[in-house]
Parts: sequence; C-alpha cells; structure tokens
Amino acid sequence: MKNEPPAPPFSADRPPCERCKIYRRQDDSAYCKTCSAILDRTEGLGRIIRNLVCLWGFVSDLPWHLNNETCKDFTEGVYVHDQNRFLLILQRRGLRKWLEELLLYHGSDIKGLIQIFPTKGPGYGTCMGDVLCKAIHHEADFPMDMLRIRFYSSPLQIFKPHLREKRGMLTFSGEDFLSILNMGVTFRRNLRPDEQIEIRDMLLKPGHRNLHFQWGRLLGRIDHEARDMLEAWSMRHWPRERIFLLYEVLPYVDIFHD
Repeated sequence: MKNEPPAPPFSADRPPCERCKIYRRQDDSAYCKTCSAILDRTEGLGRIIRNLVCLWGFVSDLPWHLNNETCKDFTEGVYVHDQNRFLLILQRRGLRKWLEELLLYHGSDIKGLIQIFPTKGPGYGTCMGDVLCKAIHHEADFPMDMLRIRFYSSPLQIFKPHLREKRGMLTFSGEDFLSILNMGVTFRRNLRPDEQIEIRDMLLKPGHRNLHFQWGRLLGRIDHEARDMLEAWSMRHWPRERIFLLYEVLPYVDIFHD
C-alpha cells in the first residue's frame, strides 16, 4: 500500500476504492489492490466472527494472563494499546474462564472498566471501528475505584447505554457478572434446550393467566436437579430484566468446556 498512489480527485467516471475511499480502483473492480486482498482473506469468516466477543479494557494494570497458556485455546487476538488499555478478542465460550482467571489472580487489585460486546459484520453504516470509538468514549463514565463490567448483548447497544442501564442490565462488578455467567452454566447443564425455551416463553409472556398452573406442571416434568435449582433461585418471581439477562449470557457459557 505504501507504493500505491492515491486516487485522483473524485469523479463520477473514476471514483476511488469503495472500501477505503483513498486509493485507486483496480481495473474491473470496485476496490483497490490492498482492499481486494483484505476482502479475499475475510471471505468465509462470517461463521467464525459470529462466535467471537470483544473486550475493551481500561484498567489500572494490564491483566497478566492476556496471553497465558490457560486462555490461549479460546483467545483469537490481543492488542495492547498502552499500559492501561487493551483489546481482546475471545471465542464466546471462553469469556467465563477468562474473567474467572482475572478475578482469581488480580482480585480487588485491578480497577477500571471492561466493556464486553459481540462483533459486528461489515455491512453499511456503523462498523466495528465506530463501536470501538464509542467504547473509548465511555471510559470516562466511572472513576477507577473498582473493577466494573459493562455487558452489551448487541454491539449497537453501546450507542445508547442508558437504555440498558436504567433496566439494570448493563453495569456490574466483576464478581457479580461472573456470578451471572456461572448461573448460566448451571441453567444450561440442568435443563434441556426445549425446557429452557419453555421457561423463557412462560415467564416472559405478558399477562400469563395460568402461570401458577403451568409452572407447577413444568416442575413435575423436569428432573429433580433442575427442579431444585429453579426453586432455590425462585426464578418464577424474577423481574423480567433479570430473566432477559440470563438468557442473553447463555451463548457465552459452554457446558462442555466449563
């Protein structure tokens, strides 16, 4: 790219590269040579990208285990920006283990904000660069007096964080968020996928008139470990936001590796 000349001034018959808007298009292509090579390499990565999660951290001290052996199997990329900021790309199933390692070895010594959000495909309009810029902007939202986790189930939620915040679904202490992930593991282990869906539909259905009856029938059908779990959690009486949050973290827990 260093030896590639920039495109001439914009014109209708010879516009610049459609992707970078800087360099000259190749003949019979909408992209410059470099962008064409990038797009060729990213073709077919959609399935992989959908299973990744980004962590943007602004912390008092960089976690020592960013590249350690325990986490390497589910770590796809690490970028250390400076002595306080890092970008980590994980397979979703590795999020709980990574956070567990962080709290185990750093405990209350590490302070700051870690923002967690899934990846976003290229498409048109908002891109991952915009999401990361907004994450950096939110660094100033809190003092560096404890470790806070902000969890976005969609990357676009980062542009309107107050919508999740007022529902109590955004900001948590590190220990509280790990506890939520651990509940997700227990939930998935004790209930079949169809039972998980049935519980979600039952508890989130507006104005469910027969909830007491249907809940009793459900408890009578499932095995005793699942029944004991639901009764110990009093899940039937949870607020809707807490139920939504539990189901949002389920894709981030893996009962086969955790």
